[in-house]
Amino acid sequence: MPDSSSPRLFTIAPGQHFLSTLAATLIDDAARNRLFAGRALEEILLLLPTRRAVREISDIFLQLAQARGRDAILLPEISTLGDITETGYETAMLGELSADALEEPPQIAPQERHFQMMSMIARWADAGGVKLDTGRMSALAWELETLLDNAQNEQVDLAGLSDLVPDELADNWQQTLEHLSIITQSWPLYLESQQRLDPTDRRNRLMARLADSWQNSPPSKAVIAAGSTGSIRATAQLLKVVAHLPEGCVVLPGLDTHMRAGMHEQLRHDAAHPQSALAALLHEMKASVGDVADWPGSQPASARTSHILTALNPVPLTAEWASENAGAPPDATQDMSGMTLLEAPDPRAEAGAIALAMRGVLETPSKTAALVTPDRRLARRVAVELRRWNIEVDDSAGRALANTPLAQFMRLVNDMYVRNFAPVPLLAVLKHPLTCLGRTRGALLGDVRQLERKFLRGPRPGGGLAGLQALMDGDKASDAGPRALWAELERAVQPLVDLPDPATLDARLDALEATCRGLMVRPDTPADRVLEVDPHGADIAAFFDGLREHAGLCVAIP
Repeated sequence: MPDSSSPRLFTIAPGQHFLSTLAATLIDDAARNRLFAGRALEEILLLLPTRRAVREISDIFLQLAQARGRDAILLPEISTLGDITETGYETAMLGELSADALEEPPQIAPQERHFQMMSMIARWADAGGVKLDTGRMSALAWELETLLDNAQNEQVDLAGLSDLVPDELADNWQQTLEHLSIITQSWPLYLESQQRLDPTDRRNRLMARLADSWQNSPPSKAVIAAGSTGSIRATAQLLKVVAHLPEGCVVLPGLDTHMRAGMHEQLRHDAAHPQSALAALLHEMKASVGDVADWPGSQPASARTSHILTALNPVPLTAEWASENAGAPPDATQDMSGMTLLEAPDPRAEAGAIALAMRGVLETPSKTAALVTPDRRLARRVAVELRRWNIEVDDSAGRALANTPLAQFMRLVNDMYVRNFAPVPLLAVLKHPLTCLGRTRGALLGDVRQLERKFLRGPRPGGGLAGLQALMDGDKASDAGPRALWAELERAVQPLVDLPDPATLDARLDALEATCRGLMVRPDTPADRVLEVDPHGADIAAFFDGLREHAGLCVAIP
């Protein structure tokens, strides 16, 4: 049985590379023996919060081994803490569960859930006389799914929504409840009929079963859960079990151990503070900051880091800055040298200033720069600014499929069709680098410019393609180039033009794909290959296949 005494908790102070510090201690035999006497590296189960962390620490272990003169190394069992599925968690985690525990119903496919939500919203809207277009239905479905996932992450029973506000005090609340009944009543009934579970619910169930299993029968390996803040309740409960295992421990990322007593308890209720999730996790474990030890090999936080942590104190405590600085050593402010405060007038100027500062760092050989920000828009703006100087950055967050050039092109094509081939979306497609219409880009752009100057400037012509064709037919003096371009464009977009109204989702997907192939065809690449040779073509094809698999559940799209 696990030790029921105080949890075994460590932290790696902020200001150092978390995974490198973690791996350096584990690969060192003496340090590892102090943690788990007699355990070899391969006898440890290491749980990390993300798949990217799993890949990165594997590389770090190999680099450390090579630095020690070892050509090969047996790595610990490494898994992601929150990815507990048969296909994602692998044998390291699910091998600890019995066959009965894995007989939970399978999770519902994301596309099936979304399309079914849209159908339920359509029925709710029809019953209430509410007019919703397909885009709005999809947006409402995403909002309901997000609410459902958040509630399941927090393990909140949505059945209590009806009791929040008395009937006589909020008529509009009753209308909201009618809408929310989709996820409180209709959706559970559908899952039950299909013998499916929501992905978040199924993950919670499997993690709870794993926690119970380890609590009753500790795993054969030593277990280290590192880098998680336990922001999901099911994860926090599993971390609590790991921290109490005879050979288990939890390594917290960047806990401020110098914060005065009682501060972390206050931070539990301040979700905006970066230490809030850690404070809530300590509360869940019935532990305090004093119960958390420094991870072997972790260096104390620098004076600069301490200043930054102090600056993040909740607003009611900012008055204590003066007293804290009064007790600081005279040279403490030297650690703040080189820091600059920039108040930018707008996001574009902010991104430009950051990009310029990063470029300045690269002027010095062997120096590198990194941008740390939770704002994904800012990160993308900075990356775009850096490309002006041919500087490509490695974005650790990756790139969403919707933001790849091919996906953006497809969205432009769809927007052109939805807006009935208005000049602006039409030119956005024709001038896009992926559009070739069987020509070289130079030959195409020359005719596009003539078409724009002659027919697409000034008052917007009506009637879509037919209106533009009539406008061209009325000008007998127009060059042959734009006319040939227009004929090629009409052939390429014909699959979208021929769509019925309304059309099924799979018909729309087929028409959009065929149109994009017709627009992208190049002299050296036929239409049946242009998507396949694109760097993101395989990912787009897989996404479309997932949509087609459940397209029959989607409402018709006008």
